[in-house]
Amino acid sequence: MLISRVTFIRASAFLLLVLSGCGTLSIPTASGSSAASSSLPLSPHPAAPRSLSSLSSAPISALILEPEDGVMPWVTLINQARTGIDLNAYLIDNPAILAALAQAGARGVAIHIILAPNPYDDIQAVPSERQALAAIPDVTVRNAPARFDQAYAFDHAKYLVINPGTSHVAAIVGSPNFTDSAFDGTNLEAAVQVTGTAARATAQVFQADWTGQVAGPGPRQSLVLSPGATATWLQLLRSPGRIQVTTEEIGDDPTVLSAMAAKGSDLQLLCPTPSRAAAQSRLATLAQAGVQIRTLSTPYVHAKTIITGQTAFLGSQNLSSVSLHDNRELGVLVSGTDRTALATWFQHWWTQATPWTARSISQPSYGALPTPSTSSPYLPDGDTMTQVRHLWGNPTAIVHNIYDGQPQTVWIYPAGRVDFQQGRVSGVQRTT
Repeated sequence: MLISRVTFIRASAFLLLVLSGCGTLSIPTASGSSAASSSLPLSPHPAAPRSLSSLSSAPISALILEPEDGVMPWVTLINQARTGIDLNAYLIDNPAILAALAQAGARGVAIHIILAPNPYDDIQAVPSERQALAAIPDVTVRNAPARFDQAYAFDHAKYLVINPGTSHVAAIVGSPNFTDSAFDGTNLEAAVQVTGTAARATAQVFQADWTGQVAGPGPRQSLVLSPGATATWLQLLRSPGRIQVTTEEIGDDPTVLSAMAAKGSDLQLLCPTPSRAAAQSRLATLAQAGVQIRTLSTPYVHAKTIITGQTAFLGSQNLSSVSLHDNRELGVLVSGTDRTALATWFQHWWTQATPWTARSISQPSYGALPTPSTSSPYLPDGDTMTQVRHLWGNPTAIVHNIYDGQPQTVWIYPAGRVDFQQGRVSGVQRTT
């Protein structure tokens, strides 16, 4: 039986802040913001700590794990806001969260929200979000900084801060989007509520992004921040003993993938069943190195965790170069009973998962390839859009989304779908 949640965790945690930037930054206070400004030197090339055991501890209030805990921990924290709310959202449409924000605004709490300008390249997402947020009293919404609105860089962080700049500051950081799907029992998610140093550092990151500055000031032992999280991930993956990893994406960072392969059978990897050839190929390489791989279909694996014998990471970072090097992402390192509880949670879902082997990709999921005489001939990976249009004709619909941390275009046909990344075929799924 899965252990009872939320009530069993209140402990100190080891935390790391991996920050980038240069010079000295003075964070200005945005109009109406309650976040305190500060001026601290920034390292142009922040280094990872010499050992994880050297990290300072900071208070942790509770792990928040899905599908067990639901949306109430987030709603409860919003209800505790008295002086201000800072929220960074990749997606937001959850009615309970929107209602709690509306109640906070009605009682005079200033609410600042940073939105990803175009999540999944869905032009309907941001307008619908803004329409819902416009009904909330005392709310100000801004797009993420322009450097996170690029072809290969996004604001993918998911966190909430209350009472910034006060002794009652608290935050939740993790993998869930502020959406129905994150909390309706269909997703595997991991987050943590923090206070003290970690919460103050989270508020500083928000204030920097809110004012268009480079995030950087604050104790480095508090958070794992992207851009620049790779060194911490590598240090965790190279820790002695068993490593347990959950990830939604089997990304393309060669250094991280090499570190995972080097662990061999000491690494347990839990992920969704991959449907793309590139992700399947990466899993096959890891499996050949001895990595234990299992997949879950329900709940869908959206959590991003790395659990070692002493320390565990949970946050928004995916296993991809874009996520670690370019995106705005936020995560936390925990230890002690928090790490133990996270490992127990992982083990519960590991036992529910299905072992994956390279045999899983021996047959294409879209069925047998048609002969060249059909109207939908074979499309090899790497074909251009012009070549596909010549062979299959014009698509009936075009969809833009994100896969493995990179923009993807999907052409829909009666015969199936064709996926493109960087303008070339990355996968084909057939319905006929």
